[in-house]
Amino acid sequence: MLDSVGDASIPGDGDKFFDQVKKDMAALTAKYKEAPSKIFDLSPSSSTTSSGWLADLHDLERNVAILIGSSNGLPPALSDAKGKPSKVAVAEPAALAALQEFRTQVELFYDAATTISFGPAAAPVP
Repeated sequence: MLDSVGDASIPGDGDKFFDQVKKDMAALTAKYKEAPSKIFDLSPSSSTTSSGWLADLHDLERNVAILIGSSNGLPPALSDAKGKPSKVAVAEPAALAALQEFRTQVELFYDAATTISFGPAAAPVP
């Protein structure tokens, strides 16, 4: 999905954030494949919760928000406080749509990965 976003559609300084989105996604995917249930590390030797995949997911969400705005529907600022065009916000419609769809898929992944399953559903009582 990220491959459909062309480099030309990411404004100047946005390149570093888009590259980081790709790295964050690779890290999230690798950690999830390694240990899907290790959302964060609660081992006594861990001083932070950063060794699970949740930290990578938060990094990914932050960098996507910088490019396309927050998930509450507010767009990114297309200009700075002085009225100059943003150097990071994606304004090209196809790239914006692709990144919004990407964020939706990441959010659905998070919901599915963190939903607690209590086993098979009980048979309905007749």
